[in-house]
Amino acid sequence: DFSSPLDAALRYAAIGWPVFPCNPGKQPYNTHGHNEATTDAEQIDRWWRRWPDAQVGIPAGEAGLCVIDLDVNGEKGKDGLSTFALVEDDNGPHWCGLIASSPRGGRHLYYLMPDPPIQRSIDIDVGMLAAGTKKSGVDVCGFGGYVIAPSPASKREWVVGSPFDV
Repeated sequence: DFSSPLDAALRYAAIGWPVFPCNPGKQPYNTHGHNEATTDAEQIDRWWRRWPDAQVGIPAGEAGLCVIDLDVNGEKGKDGLSTFALVEDDNGPHWCGLIASSPRGGRHLYYLMPDPPIQRSIDIDVGMLAAGTKKSGVDVCGFGGYVIAPSPASKREWVVGSPFDV
């Protein structure tokens, strides 16, 4: 558990994941967003003194991560959990040791970045194959994209594993 959003940001930076501050709408507070992400504790402290309730943004690729985002949004007709389950049934089970919840009931599956690396891809075609719709709710976040990490400001938590148990 984190004592504050600053504590969360510093702990992610300490394991080598660059961070940057985001507003409640998941938009960067800092000028250059994920391109300015850092592991420098002094810069992180300055940002979170300015925006103490900022969510913690992590640029996936730069952190060495590929994150599969399973969105759930009934208003937009997205159910990434169901879509991913259909694809999983066709391709065998998946295993992910690091999973975070999202506020509407979705999940972020954190994997190490493969080689060759994955670029950011929004709403991949898996939905068209599995669910017959372009609104699959399955997004892939790699280089060029970022995720909001669990912290006291984000209404997210680690539900499987922890990046700090290495």
